Amino acid sequence: MAVCNGSASEHVTAAKAYLEKGQHDDALQSCKLAIKADKKNYNAYLLTGQTFYQMATYKKSVQAYQAAAKLRPDQAAPHQGMYDVFVAMKSWSHAVTACEAILERIDPKKKRLVIDFRVRLSESLSECGKYETAMEVLVGLLEQAKTATSRHGCLARLVRLAGIQGN
Repeated sequence: MAVCNGSASEHVTAAKAYLEKGQHDDALQSCKLAIKADKKNYNAYLLTGQTFYQMATYKKSVQAYQAAAKLRPDQAAPHQGMYDVFVAMKSWSHAVTACEAILERIDPKKKRLVIDFRVRLSESLSECGKYETAMEVLVGLLEQAKTATSRHGCLARLVRLAGIQGN
């Protein structure tokens, strides 16, 4: 059970521990205490979003991630959390928006992460029925692919999209 006294960072640490144990109510209580101690505690909002996501309370999860994004607009993490929520909800247009926000914020030197989210963007666009745009994203990845395995993965996705679009 969350203890009322302590600093915001102590409450965040407790929330992480509770979340790892699957103790969602205690994690949320610790997050609330962290936010009460420091209304601008970015990590408390992230953990609140993650906890609500794990509880499948998606609207509250998105609200918490949006609060974190307002506190640190340059960070990708809140948008990554929202992306996961939108995929779980099958809200593909919102997933596209989240992917685009992530790609604007992640370090381009983190090539695997960039590729991963470009693939996710393509998949989300496909789910929205925006097949041509999804293919353009994959073609861009294919042009940048340096290994045969990467090229094969892009080609396989392109073939699948072409088959979907043809139906």
